[in-house]
Amino acid sequence: MKKIVLILIIVISTSKVFSQTNSNDKKYSEVELNKDLDFLVNSIIQTHPNPFSKISKKIFFGEVDKIKSNFKSGLDYREFYRLITPLVASIADGHTSIKFPGRKILNDGSKLFPFSATCNFKKKSIILNEFFGEHSSIPSNAELISINNISSEKIIEKIIENTSGESKEYRLKMGSNFYFFGMILKTYFDFNENFEVKYKANDTIETKTIEAISFKNFMDIAKSKKSPKNQVVDESADYILTVKPEIKTAIIDFKYFNDEEKFDLFLKKSFDSINKLGIKNLIIDIRANGGGNSALGDQLFKYIARKPFTQFGKTTIKFSQLQKEYYEQNCKKDSTFCETYKYISKQKNGKIVNLKSDGLIVPNNSPNHFDGNIYLLTSLRTFSSASNFAQCFKNYKMGTIIGEETGGWIVCYGDKIITKLPITEMPLTISTKKFYTIGSTDKDSHGIIPDIEIDAEKSLEFVLNKITNEK
Repeated sequence: MKKIVLILIIVISTSKVFSQTNSNDKKYSEVELNKDLDFLVNSIIQTHPNPFSKISKKIFFGEVDKIKSNFKSGLDYREFYRLITPLVASIADGHTSIKFPGRKILNDGSKLFPFSATCNFKKKSIILNEFFGEHSSIPSNAELISINNISSEKIIEKIIENTSGESKEYRLKMGSNFYFFGMILKTYFDFNENFEVKYKANDTIETKTIEAISFKNFMDIAKSKKSPKNQVVDESADYILTVKPEIKTAIIDFKYFNDEEKFDLFLKKSFDSINKLGIKNLIIDIRANGGGNSALGDQLFKYIARKPFTQFGKTTIKFSQLQKEYYEQNCKKDSTFCETYKYISKQKNGKIVNLKSDGLIVPNNSPNHFDGNIYLLTSLRTFSSASNFAQCFKNYKMGTIIGEETGGWIVCYGDKIITKLPITEMPLTISTKKFYTIGSTDKDSHGIIPDIEIDAEKSLEFVLNKITNEK
C-alpha cells in the first residue's frame, strides 16, 4: 500500500506543478523552437562549470544541429520535449535537467498504459506491478517482454536517454520510479489506445491485448486505493525517529535535507531521547534521500562524529548572468539569499573560482553526543547532499555503510539555478558548482560504495537482525 501512496503523491505533485492549460495541441513555429533551443544551449554553456566533461563539444553541437533539422514543420510541446531532453541528459549531471512535462502533455481523457512497473538495470527487465482498472488478465509481477512490439530493452534505453543523472543505473531508477509508468510511455512513445502486451509469467510467455485507461480514471483509482492509515503528511515527513528499546536501537529515517531550524530541534529532541534510553546502536536511513541543504548534514555529524570533520575538500564555482538573476529574485523573496547575491553580483560573468574548505567543524561536546555503533543505509536514490553526507561518513570512518552504491557521485555538480525557456516555458535547472567531497579527486567517477553491499530494500532488516543476533 505504501507504493500506491507514493505514486499518488508524485502524480498529484506533478499535476500541481504543471497545472496550466494542456499544451499538447499547440504547435510552435520553427522560429519559436530555435529561440528556445538557442536559449537552452547558451544558458547551459554560460552557467555550468563544465558541461563537456562527459560529452565532447563537437558531439553536443552535432546533436543540436540534428534537433534543429526537425523544426521546419513546427512541433508541439511533447515533440519538442522529446528532442531536447536527451541533449540535456547527455551532460550526465542530475542537477541539470528539463522538468518532466506531466500535465503539460496530459488531460483528463489522455489514454495511458494501465500498469505501474519496476525497471531493473542489471537484468534489463521490467516487472508489471499494480493494475489500475477493474480486472487484469495479466498477473501481477509478470515480466514485460514488449508493448506493441517495442521491447523492454528499448523502453529502458529510452528512459535512460531522457533522464538526467550521472550513472545509467541511477537514471533508470529515477526516470522509472518517480512517475506513473503509463505517463512515461505516453511521453516517449506513440502508442494507440490499445496495447498488445507480451509477457512472461510462471515460465510461460503469452500475448494479450489490454485497453488503455484515462488519466482521470487513473487518478480516481489511485485515490480509492490509498489506505487511511498511510496519510500523505506522514509519508512525506523529512525526518523521523523510531526507537526499538528492546535491542537498544534507534532509527533516524532521514528523507530530505530541508529546514535547518526544524532539523536542529529534531536532533536535540532525538539525541536527548537516545541518551536517556541508553541506546547503543544508531541506524541512519538515507536510502530515499535525494538531497537538499548540506548544512543539515553538518548538524547531524556534530552529534555522531568522533573528530573534527568537513564534507568538502574544495568547490569550483562558475558565475553567470542567469545565476545573478536567480539569486536577485530569491533575495527579494527571502533575505537569506541576499548575502550570496551580494557576493556573486560583483563577479564577472564566466569567471571560475576554486574555493577550499573553510576548515574543520568540531563535534558537540555534550552528554547527548552519540558514541555507540552507527549504521548508514544507502541506495541508488541517495543523491546530492545525501551522497555528500555518505562520503563524509565513510571518509571519517564513523560507522558501517550498508546497502547500494549511491546515485550521487563522490565528485558531483550542484547548487542549481532554475529558469525556463522563453517560448514553451519549459522549466530548466542548471548546476553552477562542482563539488569535491572530502577525500575525492577527479578520478572518482562513481558513487559511494557501501562496506556491505546488499539490496537496499533488505538493508534495514539485515542490520536489525545483525544487532539482534549480537545482543
